[in-house]
Amino acid sequence: MNIQQALNHITKNIHLTQPQMEEIMRSIMQGEATEAQIGALMMGLRMKGESIDEMTAAARVMREFAIKIDVSDIKHLVDIVGTGGDGQNLFNVSTASSFVIAAAGATIAKHGNRGVSSKSGS
Repeated sequence: MNIQQALNHITKNIHLTQPQMEEIMRSIMQGEATEAQIGALMMGLRMKGESIDEMTAAARVMREFAIKIDVSDIKHLVDIVGTGGDGQNLFNVSTASSFVIAAAGATIAKHGNRGVSSKSGS
């Protein structure tokens, strides 16, 4: 199934199966979809209401493409990220928190993204 076929299903309020969503997500992750197609898919899924199968399949494929980091030899590893998006233009506390936790002796795995609701990303 390609994105256009998926959009046709979604506009008819038909949920995608896990294999269908996996195929679409692989296409997206491999750079085969345009930004407009991806935006239409996301908006369509949101308007229809995302199914558990759709979300499960999307997460599974994104994990397939994620860069894996070996942390098996690191003790006291803390993964910290801000959720952001509060719409209040507040200070990004997760970054400051990572310094405090590191000072306490933990190794920090800090990840995040660009700012959406404020000038600083997570």
